[in-house]
Amino acid sequence: MKTNGKFLVITGRPGVYEAKGQSKSGLLARHIETGKTVLASPFTVSFLDDIVVYTEDDKVSLPQVLLNIRKAGAGKIPSSKASSEELKSFFAVIVPGYDADRFYPSHMKKILQWHGILERTGRLDELSKQEKKNS
Repeated sequence: MKTNGKFLVITGRPGVYEAKGQSKSGLLARHIETGKTVLASPFTVSFLDDIVVYTEDDKVSLPQVLLNIRKAGAGKIPSSKASSEELKSFFAVIVPGYDADRFYPSHMKKILQWHGILERTGRLDELSKQEKKNS
Protein backbone atom coordinates (compact mmCIF):
# COMPACT_ATOMS: atom_id res chain seq x y z
CA MET A 1 0.00 0.00 0.00
CA LYS A 2 1.48 3.34 -1.05
CA THR A 3 1.45 5.75 1.87
CA ASN A 4 3.44 8.76 0.73
CA GLY A 5 0.21 10.60 -0.13
CA LYS A 6 -1.66 12.53 2.50
CA PHE A 7 -5.29 12.41 1.36
CA LEU A 8 -7.22 9.26 0.54
CA VAL A 9 -10.65 7.83 -0.06
CA ILE A 10 -11.95 4.53 1.27
CA THR A 11 -14.30 2.38 -0.77
CA GLY A 12 -17.63 2.04 1.01
CA ARG A 13 -17.11 5.13 3.17
CA PRO A 14 -18.09 8.66 2.20
CA GLY A 15 -15.73 11.59 2.22
CA VAL A 16 -12.02 12.26 2.12
CA TYR A 17 -9.59 11.05 4.77
CA GLU A 18 -6.11 12.02 5.88
CA ALA A 19 -3.52 9.29 6.45
CA LYS A 20 -2.43 9.34 10.10
CA GLY A 21 -0.20 6.28 10.29
CA GLN A 22 -0.08 2.52 10.08
CA SER A 23 -0.80 -0.21 12.56
CA LYS A 24 -0.23 -3.94 12.31
CA SER A 25 -3.72 -4.41 10.89
CA GLY A 26 -3.90 -1.53 8.44
CA LEU A 27 -3.88 2.17 7.80
CA LEU A 28 -5.20 4.71 10.30
CA ALA A 29 -7.13 7.48 8.56
CA ARG A 30 -8.94 10.53 9.92
CA HIS A 31 -12.03 11.93 8.16
CA ILE A 32 -11.14 15.53 7.31
CA GLU A 33 -14.62 16.89 8.06
CA THR A 34 -15.73 14.90 11.11
CA GLY A 35 -12.33 14.11 12.61
CA LYS A 36 -13.34 10.48 13.17
CA THR A 37 -10.42 8.05 12.90
CA VAL A 38 -10.93 4.68 11.24
CA LEU A 39 -8.78 1.63 10.59
CA ALA A 40 -8.78 1.15 6.84
CA SER A 41 -7.48 -2.40 6.61
CA PRO A 42 -10.69 -4.14 5.42
CA PHE A 43 -11.40 -1.43 2.86
CA THR A 44 -9.91 -0.49 -0.45
CA VAL A 45 -7.86 2.65 0.04
CA SER A 46 -6.96 5.00 -2.82
CA PHE A 47 -4.64 7.94 -2.28
CA LEU A 48 -5.86 10.98 -4.19
CA ASP A 49 -2.45 11.56 -5.75
CA ASP A 50 -2.53 8.03 -7.22
CA ILE A 51 -5.88 8.52 -9.00
CA VAL A 52 -5.83 9.60 -12.65
CA VAL A 53 -8.37 10.61 -15.28
CA TYR A 54 -7.59 9.01 -18.62
CA THR A 55 -7.66 11.09 -21.77
CA GLU A 56 -7.60 9.81 -25.33
CA ASP A 57 -3.82 10.29 -25.46
CA ASP A 58 -2.57 10.30 -21.87
CA LYS A 59 -3.77 10.74 -18.31
CA VAL A 60 -4.20 13.65 -15.88
CA SER A 61 -3.57 13.30 -12.14
CA LEU A 62 -6.54 13.86 -9.84
CA PRO A 63 -4.79 16.69 -7.95
CA GLN A 64 -4.35 18.50 -11.28
CA VAL A 65 -8.03 17.91 -12.14
CA LEU A 66 -9.06 19.33 -8.75
CA LEU A 67 -6.89 22.39 -9.31
CA ASN A 68 -8.40 22.84 -12.78
CA ILE A 69 -11.85 22.77 -11.17
CA ARG A 70 -10.77 25.48 -8.74
CA LYS A 71 -9.51 27.61 -11.64
CA ALA A 72 -12.93 27.29 -13.32
CA GLY A 73 -14.39 29.44 -10.55
CA ALA A 74 -17.06 28.73 -7.98
CA GLY A 75 -19.92 30.05 -10.10
CA LYS A 76 -19.15 27.68 -12.96
CA ILE A 77 -18.76 24.44 -10.99
CA PRO A 78 -21.84 22.23 -11.30
CA SER A 79 -23.35 20.43 -8.34
CA SER A 80 -22.38 16.79 -7.88
CA LYS A 81 -26.09 16.15 -8.44
CA ALA A 82 -26.11 17.79 -11.88
CA SER A 83 -27.30 15.90 -14.94
CA SER A 84 -24.89 13.62 -16.80
CA GLU A 85 -24.88 15.99 -19.78
CA GLU A 86 -24.00 18.99 -17.61
CA LEU A 87 -21.19 17.02 -15.95
CA LYS A 88 -19.81 15.85 -19.30
CA SER A 89 -19.84 19.42 -20.66
CA PHE A 90 -18.04 20.74 -17.59
CA PHE A 91 -15.37 18.03 -17.59
CA ALA A 92 -14.81 18.45 -21.34
CA VAL A 93 -13.42 21.88 -20.40
CA ILE A 94 -11.61 20.75 -17.22
CA VAL A 95 -10.04 17.63 -18.77
CA PRO A 96 -10.03 18.18 -22.55
CA GLY A 97 -10.21 14.93 -24.47
CA TYR A 98 -11.15 12.77 -21.47
CA ASP A 99 -11.73 9.12 -22.38
CA ALA A 100 -15.52 8.67 -22.22
CA ASP A 101 -15.06 4.89 -22.26
CA ARG A 102 -13.17 5.00 -18.93
CA PHE A 103 -14.38 8.21 -17.24
CA TYR A 104 -18.08 8.07 -16.38
CA PRO A 105 -20.52 10.63 -14.91
CA SER A 106 -20.39 8.65 -11.63
CA HIS A 107 -16.63 9.36 -11.46
CA MET A 108 -17.28 13.02 -12.23
CA LYS A 109 -19.77 13.24 -9.36
CA LYS A 110 -17.24 11.74 -6.92
CA ILE A 111 -14.55 14.16 -8.05
CA LEU A 112 -16.89 17.14 -7.55
CA GLN A 113 -17.80 15.83 -4.08
CA TRP A 114 -14.12 15.45 -3.17
CA HIS A 115 -13.38 18.92 -4.54
CA GLY A 116 -16.16 20.38 -2.39
CA ILE A 117 -14.86 18.66 0.75
CA LEU A 118 -11.26 19.71 0.14
CA GLU A 119 -12.31 23.29 -0.65
CA ARG A 120 -14.59 23.58 2.42
CA THR A 121 -11.91 22.29 4.76
CA GLY A 122 -9.14 24.39 3.22
CA ARG A 123 -7.18 21.29 2.19
CA LEU A 124 -7.08 21.94 -1.55
CA ASP A 125 -4.02 24.14 -1.05
CA GLU A 126 -2.22 21.27 0.71
CA LEU A 127 -3.06 18.97 -2.19
CA SER A 128 -1.75 21.62 -4.59
CA LYS A 129 1.58 21.75 -2.73
CA GLN A 130 1.72 17.94 -2.75
CA GLU A 131 1.09 17.90 -6.53
CA LYS A 132 3.87 20.44 -7.18
CA LYS A 133 6.25 18.42 -5.01
CA ASN A 134 5.45 15.19 -6.87
CA SER A 135 5.82 16.68 -10.37
